[in-house]
Amino acid sequence: MIELLDMINFLMTHEFQKISHAVATILVKDKTSFLNDGNFLPIFNTYLEKHKICEGYLFDSQGSLMLLDNQANIHWLFVRNEAGISNSIKKAKKWGAPASVIKALEAKKLILSLYEEEDFERRQKIDWDAYLKKPEIFEDKDKKHEVFQHISSDYYYVFTQDFPEHGMKFENIVSYEAFLKSKENK
Repeated sequence: MIELLDMINFLMTHEFQKISHAVATILVKDKTSFLNDGNFLPIFNTYLEKHKICEGYLFDSQGSLMLLDNQANIHWLFVRNEAGISNSIKKAKKWGAPASVIKALEAKKLILSLYEEEDFERRQKIDWDAYLKKPEIFEDKDKKHEVFQHISSDYYYVFTQDFPEHGMKFENIVSYEAFLKSKENK
């Protein structure tokens, strides 16, 4: 039974990577994204199941995702690898982050949920503490599920529902059940 479950997990991982690889390589800038690494999939799947996630959208070029559960609540997966942390430090310095923020980013004790240039441009004043998250670390050592060329990198990731000023229009987001009901009434 264990071997059968391992084979199912391997095939599921392979299919996930095969389907998402083309999109991921277009949208994500480097090959160190967790989207190209099936070893992260069990962590990701556990979160999806636990929170009943039914939709996901790529949120930044590092591979972070905005996720919706079955009640249309927003969840976030922020992921940074070594290149992403370096980018965050450069952007934080450029946009005038306090020295304590820079130090925490350099020590990898926190990750910055802001990533793209427009994330910084859109905000008049940045409340740095609101965008800093304490990450969990996934050490990318196991090559068991590697399907595509992938440059190994540890991932610093946070699953959260807390992301201020994200710019999403809540009135445009409805649960799947509400969506189906609206279709029935038409």
